Amino acid sequence: MKKYILLSVLIGAVCLSSCDDEKDSAGAMSPVSGVECSPFIGSVIVKWNAPADEDYYYTLLSYTDSRGEKVNKKVSRYSATPDGVTTAVLTGFTDTDTHTFTLTAYGRDGSSSKSVSASCAPETYTGAPRYVLESVTFTPTENGARMEWVNETEIPVNLYVTYTNASGMYIEEDLDAAASGHQDFNDLGFNDTDFSVTAELDDDDSVTAGPRLFTCAPEIDPRDIITLTYDFNRTTPANFDFGVVGMTIQQMGENHYKMVMDTSAPERYIIWEPLGQQIRRTDLSVTFEYKSTDNCALTFLYYPFDWGTIAQNYHDLDELWTAPDWRSVAFDIEAKITSLPVKWGGPNSQIRFIFRTDGMLSPGTPMEFEIRNIRLRPTIK
Repeated sequence: MKKYILLSVLIGAVCLSSCDDEKDSAGAMSPVSGVECSPFIGSVIVKWNAPADEDYYYTLLSYTDSRGEKVNKKVSRYSATPDGVTTAVLTGFTDTDTHTFTLTAYGRDGSSSKSVSASCAPETYTGAPRYVLESVTFTPTENGARMEWVNETEIPVNLYVTYTNASGMYIEEDLDAAASGHQDFNDLGFNDTDFSVTAELDDDDSVTAGPRLFTCAPEIDPRDIITLTYDFNRTTPANFDFGVVGMTIQQMGENHYKMVMDTSAPERYIIWEPLGQQIRRTDLSVTFEYKSTDNCALTFLYYPFDWGTIAQNYHDLDELWTAPDWRSVAFDIEAKITSLPVKWGGPNSQIRFIFRTDGMLSPGTPMEFEIRNIRLRPTIK
């Protein structure tokens, strides 16, 4: 019996000692100061000055959200700015009632400060779509574009993005924007792409914002873009031949040419000027814009070549459809130029454009073909 009495006394002593320690530690840390609360969308922004105590580790923010649930959020000392100011966004509100927020500083040894309280009412959460949409940005990447957005409220928002990709397909993307994030678009053309972005609440599609319109084009090292031009004054070939055959050509502007093709001639082609520089990479495409009064088909012939293997230097491509308005096209040439018998891609390398009559709607009738901005540039994958 004495053993049990002694054990009870010891336990009681330990409990009293522990309780006394907790009481002592509750004021051992300096409290936060300068607490400010401001309403935000479905949330509250709280700012405070961190304690100067060397042992200060984090601040615990306690409050009750709109569902009546107790929330405890720890904010590290490393979240403070150099002048000691810390900011936190406290979320979880679907009402606009006044809520009380309690801030308690804690040390590394578990000691804590006296609590400091502040009250504030959040803004209505229905402003979240507008807030997220206004944060949207587009930046060029080598492979296309990156879209970024900010959402610190944790309110479920959806972003709807529409655009036309490099293949001319109309694309619709539904993005979850309940948190800050980004989305990469890697199927764009080489020129500007127009994006339309709309935001709406995930649980109420009647609450929307937008659309906002953006324009973005891929970012490419200018050293990897080579413009193909035609020299009306050339009198000798750089490789085998030069000039045009089966057509007439006139210059309409900078890197803009108009050709009238004799569709009854045995062949129709134009030989562009040499590259003038060494290519730095092989993942390349030939891109240009064109207008045409009829369908035709296109073949590339790569210079230089050996007569014994010239057949391997021909590269049959897609049909070019009738286009009364400017149309952009891109032809990936990497597989072809890396397999040629004679190495291609030096300063003296050239491309001959051969226009075939495959698929013509009016064979025998002269065809007008305008072409501009003929470039060799990295392929967007």
